Amino acid sequence: MRTALLVALAAALVAVGRAGGPSVARPRQAGQPQSSPTEVIVQFHPGFNPATEIPALMDGAKLSRKLRASATEGDLVLVELPKGQSVAAAKGAFDKGRDPDGRGSVRYVEENFKVSKMATTNDPDLRSGALWGMTGTFGIQAPAAWDSHTDCSNVYVGVVDEGVQYTHPDLAANMWTNAAEAGGVPGADDDGNGYVDDVHGYDFYNNKGDVFTPTDGDAHGTHVSGTIGGVANNSIGVSGVCWSIKIISAKFLGPNGGYIAGAVQALDYLTQLKLRKGLNIVASSNSWGCGSSCYSQSLFDAISRAYNAGILFIAAAGNEATTAVSYPAGYKHPGVTGVAALQSDGALASYSNRGTASNPWVHIGAPGSGIKSTVPSNTYATYSGTSMACPHVSGAAALYKAEYPAATADQVKAAILRSATPTASLANGITSTGGRLNAADMLRIVPGVAPTCSCASNQYCASGICYSCPSTCTTCTSSTSCSSCVLGYRGAACTIRCNPAGALVSKCSTCCSGACISNKLKQCK
Repeated sequence: MRTALLVALAAALVAVGRAGGPSVARPRQAGQPQSSPTEVIVQFHPGFNPATEIPALMDGAKLSRKLRASATEGDLVLVELPKGQSVAAAKGAFDKGRDPDGRGSVRYVEENFKVSKMATTNDPDLRSGALWGMTGTFGIQAPAAWDSHTDCSNVYVGVVDEGVQYTHPDLAANMWTNAAEAGGVPGADDDGNGYVDDVHGYDFYNNKGDVFTPTDGDAHGTHVSGTIGGVANNSIGVSGVCWSIKIISAKFLGPNGGYIAGAVQALDYLTQLKLRKGLNIVASSNSWGCGSSCYSQSLFDAISRAYNAGILFIAAAGNEATTAVSYPAGYKHPGVTGVAALQSDGALASYSNRGTASNPWVHIGAPGSGIKSTVPSNTYATYSGTSMACPHVSGAAALYKAEYPAATADQVKAAILRSATPTASLANGITSTGGRLNAADMLRIVPGVAPTCSCASNQYCASGICYSCPSTCTTCTSSTSCSSCVLGYRGAACTIRCNPAGALVSKCSTCCSGACISNKLKQCK
């Protein structure tokens, strides 16, 4: 059964389609997520055969397909429900297979949540060639990074999304080609990895090797790929964050989105390519989501398997304009990086999800509004959304791995986050870093080396970069430690105001660093 994982495309935008009049792609509304009404995902414990356990737990239920086979962890399967049975009833039936002491056959059962892309369409107001996300004031400072490194030819990024037009003239040279399948027998699994004809990746939506299906559209997957790795110096179109890279298409989204089951298979496909073929995959780019009520254990486990293999999970924060945690970007997992969207003026995009001071679940901001990139039919279009912000970070991860081949996944993520440029619209918990992606500063952070810098007296050094002291400090050693206060402040990182009227002190100098109104009052001029 086709499992179309409705991934909320991380792009919410107002624009005009190429074919005609104006259209508005509205942000997906937060709320109870949809799920497949005919399927559930079941994780069995090791030693149990799903084919025999499934009908024993629920009469009429059938094994649809195995999502993952593991002798040590147990099989993860998609179960087709009998006609007329609800998901709630199925969850109840399979829950009976669980046992508190761990001897039952079922580890967990969950809905096959529907996910959606974070919304895209064309924007007619952006002039051709205006790649502000790369070169603008609030862009990722790509030209300065390119001065240091442009060659990512030994680094791979998996695009877990729609398919990719691998023949696009601005992508073809940077698409991964599976040599065994490209030179093998059509219709055969030439490399023995369980997937037939996976030349440039695999289509888990249609269950076939060809990752580009024109009737499916595949514009979203093609667009994010151009931001990650559009070919440079070819006198056409756009340039990606990495000028030369290897992009692997792990398609699980169709015209109407997809389901969690497909995302799990796509991630595991990338993990196995790294473990079995030794491909240097640094990250998966995930511009999709399903809101705040669709936590999936099976997806979390797949992210963990990828992370254990050294693959980061870069995710769009979502386009609901909410502070509610949205999955998968909101997973509290060391391998996950959630990305918010910025406008070209440095403001947080109105549609972008964001964190709060008490729960800064989004990590960093990146260009997301008015982003020009590749789309099918060998053309280009301008989209907006957190979908467009996410691949900027995915490309940066590849750029860092190319510069520092021995860097671990943790070191790559740390460099991205530690070098974030402080940005007012992303502060106060909107993102955990309080800043936006800066590819140039990222490359200055050497793995395992404590960064140093020489800063002015009104600045402090963090991750090898100089930042301005807090507004109440004249000299400081960090964002919270002041060694000298601005006139009118004192104590505890200069947080105490010096002029509460009527507060008596023996000498004005205990409060003020300069002249004072009266030696008897705690007041400064």
